[in-house]
Amino acid sequence: MTLPKINWKKLGLIVGFIAVVLIFAFILYYLFLQPFVTPTVPVNIATPPVNKLPSTNVNATLPPPVTVVPAAPTPLPTPTITPTPTLSPTATPTGFTSSTPLVTTTTMAANIASNGRDLVFYNSSDGKFYRMDNTGKKTPLTDKVFYNVNNITWAPNTAKAILEYTDGSKIYYNFDTKEQATLPPQWKDFSFSPGSDKIAFKEMNYEIENRWVSIANPDGTGLQAIESLGSKDDDVLINWSPSNQTAALYRESTDATGAKVYFIGLHGENFKALDIEGRDLRAIWSPTGDRLLYSSFSFNSNYNPSLWAANAEGDQIGTRRINFKLATWADKCSFANNIIAYCAVPKNLDSGAGYFPEMAD
Repeated sequence: MTLPKINWKKLGLIVGFIAVVLIFAFILYYLFLQPFVTPTVPVNIATPPVNKLPSTNVNATLPPPVTVVPAAPTPLPTPTITPTPTLSPTATPTGFTSSTPLVTTTTMAANIASNGRDLVFYNSSDGKFYRMDNTGKKTPLTDKVFYNVNNITWAPNTAKAILEYTDGSKIYYNFDTKEQATLPPQWKDFSFSPGSDKIAFKEMNYEIENRWVSIANPDGTGLQAIESLGSKDDDVLINWSPSNQTAALYRESTDATGAKVYFIGLHGENFKALDIEGRDLRAIWSPTGDRLLYSSFSFNSNYNPSLWAANAEGDQIGTRRINFKLATWADKCSFANNIIAYCAVPKNLDSGAGYFPEMAD
């Protein structure tokens, strides 16, 4: 009987294949299937004494870790801390000052009168405008009643105002002459000229290409378009300067945190631009119009408003920039004179208040 001839080559391939399968199986088991043991990490292990290793399997009670501060080159003197005294309601001028309310009803658009002493305001309760002196004596500016007013723009002489109603209608009213005029509903964001004889505003027509930054007489006559607005409504701030050179400000982003502010003049002037950080530009002019106090927010300010000032007239635009490092909005400030302004600053402000100003209400 003749035995079959063994094909050693074929047998070797089979044995090699089986060996490779076993090796791969071992590798898969080693990497993925064996129990994974997390090494025990000692917690709060104090530094061992020199030349002595820590004992094994000992659970000693150790002091909590401390933050190590590098030693100063020379010892620093211990400062003397004086506790802040508790202030009474009638504290000295360096502390809180209490005052007696002169008006207890709901008011709107309080403003300093043209004489620099009295206050003018709208009383939402009875729909009337009043002038009040520092004794609390109130005098109606007119016998006319204006119900449901939700926004008021005063002229610098406080004898004129633009009244906006909840239904979207707008009127101009002169408290001295009792003159009244209805303004087009597509006009918005009003600002009076320094002489109170003109108004600047956004003309928001239906067609985007027919939207303008415009000026007119307060009664709506003498309409004049000065700059195309297009789709840039959110980046244009109507703000007539006291120097009578600028009617509005336009903010244009340059990168993730920076922007340029362009000054829109009345006659197509090509003014220099002001470099700012961030978005949500808010600004007030100094009384002479040569300085701008403004706020914006960005990543660098933790998305909270940051208050700045800069020159804003002629060739000096953008010079003498100052960061006051105050987290507040420019429209929470008011100039006392050309170099001093008073601002309301919150004690604390959560991150992101620039996007959501109502967080600070």
